[in-house]
Amino acid sequence: MGSFAGHALPGTFFIFFGIWLAIRFSYQHFVSKYKRRSTSCCHCKCRWDIIEGSLKIGCSAFGFLMEQVTNGGPKFHLTNPAHAELYQMGNNWSHCTMYTFFIFAGLADIIVAKLPKASLYGLQHLMLSLALLIEGYLFYFHTHGRAPLDVRLHTLLILAIWSGALTLFLLSAIEGMQANDKSNENYKDPSSYALLESEDQIMKETSNLEEQDLELTYNSTSLTPDSTTLINAEAIVQAMEKRFQISNITGVEKKTTFPSLLKFSTVCSMILQGTWFWQVAFILYPPNGKPWDPASHTIIEFATLFFAWHLASIIVFVSVLCLLTYHFVRIKVNR
Repeated sequence: MGSFAGHALPGTFFIFFGIWLAIRFSYQHFVSKYKRRSTSCCHCKCRWDIIEGSLKIGCSAFGFLMEQVTNGGPKFHLTNPAHAELYQMGNNWSHCTMYTFFIFAGLADIIVAKLPKASLYGLQHLMLSLALLIEGYLFYFHTHGRAPLDVRLHTLLILAIWSGALTLFLLSAIEGMQANDKSNENYKDPSSYALLESEDQIMKETSNLEEQDLELTYNSTSLTPDSTTLINAEAIVQAMEKRFQISNITGVEKKTTFPSLLKFSTVCSMILQGTWFWQVAFILYPPNGKPWDPASHTIIEFATLFFAWHLASIIVFVSVLCLLTYHFVRIKVNR
């Protein structure tokens, strides 16, 4: 990774991955506002999870191999063949370790998609959060003893990495809590939407229950006290069961929606990490061959400003992308 291409390639991956997450998260969010959740949506989500996990594994494995076999890499030798007691190329091995955890994150995506009944809620977010945590941890100790400019650039990169790790960890925790809430409330499978096809039918069911309650109350005046109590109790139980079923169906969308702000923050941190990789490549390994002064206070100060400008531009870009996705979904639904 100690080259222009070594920073540009992972930067490109994170940029496209962040854009993909922005489109996917915003599309799922806006579709849930217009349409009911269905089993076909679940199958589509699982399919995209498998594709996303496979891409993570493929790109990470490619990076792992490049670190091992190119530019005089260790070629899977942890120690120097000439001096067996000495370790070699710790920089390459640290990058390989980072790629390994991203492979684990891709495997988690596939496992969760393939085993939906295993209750592995939030595992994919947790593993990706762990991969980012390890990446930032390795970069934190990566620049020990280097020039001040190099240290500042990688410190800012760590901010982008760990902010994404934090938001993904929170998403995994929220998904797990929502799954527990669903199980505690006897959450029904999405196929139960076939019971009630529209809001009008739900309202009709509710009004019928109210009429039945009134009729039972009126007729109970001609019955004995014991029979009146029994009929009223049965009517109350039936009404509660039906209304609980209706409330489950109408409340699914609200309970299964992740906090949008956390998703927005995750997307921004991913794209920020990618663009900052490119910025580091241009500063430390300029294509024109003119190096930046690594000890200049002015350059270090402007490098810090560049990071803020990157973040501001990304916030605007992601907002526009979400707005375009919203209009696309609205046009598609209104056809």
